[in-house]
Amino acid sequence: MTINLESKEINGIWAVVLFGLFAYAISYLTMKSIVLRRFFMGTPTILIQDGKILEKNLKKMKFDINDMLEEIRSAGYFDLSQVEYAILEANGEVSILPKPEYRPLTPKDMKVKVDKEGLCCNLIIDGKIMHNNLKNVKKDEKWLNKALKVKGYSDISKILLATVDVNEKIVIYERNLDDDSKDVLE
Repeated sequence: MTINLESKEINGIWAVVLFGLFAYAISYLTMKSIVLRRFFMGTPTILIQDGKILEKNLKKMKFDINDMLEEIRSAGYFDLSQVEYAILEANGEVSILPKPEYRPLTPKDMKVKVDKEGLCCNLIIDGKIMHNNLKNVKKDEKWLNKALKVKGYSDISKILLATVDVNEKIVIYERNLDDDSKDVLE
């Protein structure tokens, strides 16, 4: 329809509608049936198991050893001996499970208590107060103005973005349109 200007528009419309219906049907069927999901979407394949490269699976998936090494490096593991499992997911990404001694250290491992974390809420955007967001965090404009004054801000028009986290820590990003910083790194 886009290339052949002499073709009837209805043919192009029918093609788009049929393609849409076909895609919807496949999506619906794969949601309802594991067998069809595996047929259309594929299944994960183990590339490294217990630290050993499974060459048969690499060949089966037409995945070159260099491709696998690149994916593992992208995950942050430059030494293959640190990897316990590598799985090629159905979407083409490689998931890595490092050996226990190479896993990142967590606060739980160190028995350290950490502060509660959650999403940050935008209180000011482009110098304008987000009143609904203030309500959502159960604060008011008076509280915000007091918190801004403590941080040395009296004019909210100079604030590009102000956020607050679940621990009531406010982070402020100032407008910087008039500074002399360069746009491009040289």
